[in-house]
Amino acid sequence: MVCLAACFWRWSLLQKGIVRYTFDSQDCINIRRHVWRCEKIVYNFKSMINNFVTIYGVMVMYKDEIDMFTLDKMRPIKILIVDSNINQKTDQLIIDQLKMEKLGQYVDSIITRAALDKSFEAIEQVFQKFRKEDQKRNDNFLAGLLSLDSYVKILDFINMNQSVLKARGLSNRNINFIWAIARKYSVGCKMISNGGYMLIFTLPHVMDYDIPLLKDELVFYNYRVIETTMSCDGVRIE
Repeated sequence: MVCLAACFWRWSLLQKGIVRYTFDSQDCINIRRHVWRCEKIVYNFKSMINNFVTIYGVMVMYKDEIDMFTLDKMRPIKILIVDSNINQKTDQLIIDQLKMEKLGQYVDSIITRAALDKSFEAIEQVFQKFRKEDQKRNDNFLAGLLSLDSYVKILDFINMNQSVLKARGLSNRNINFIWAIARKYSVGCKMISNGGYMLIFTLPHVMDYDIPLLKDELVFYNYRVIETTMSCDGVRIE
């Protein structure tokens, strides 16, 4: 929806005789506003984090729906978006999720909540480290990049999150299969949307030839794959 909104926004500028080859900050604000409006109409909710990340191409930490800070000076990270071939309507997925949450009280919820609390606490520590490093960086920020250990922790949290979803019955056979394939290549993988899409998070040191191999294996099993990059220019004109 972000790309569609960006296309219409540039088209509206062209109608006014304004030619843009790059979107400025005000353009991004307008695109963001239109995306939220469309999501509210189509889905009856708006995804603040997903849209912000897509438009600006950066990692962002939110607290109480307020963007605390962005990480726009990071090493670019390759990610894959995988279509798990699940064709379900958002409303039905929400209903199913509510049912599972109700059933969850009869599952080992104490252990699950304890694991989540521990995960969130650790994630908070990693992102606070990100924030401190981001504040210390100067124009020559490549010398101050975060250690690989911080990226590994994020990868572990992503896989842990998917493990919890699976344990709670909020996953399915296709998603579990994609997750199993991804873990063979030492990457992080989790469900990221009600539409059944999966995020695959790669580490900076992952060999370039590993990503095509992973993509080829997913395509072999008829899963559509989109490759993109985090810490990039965000939505742009090509």
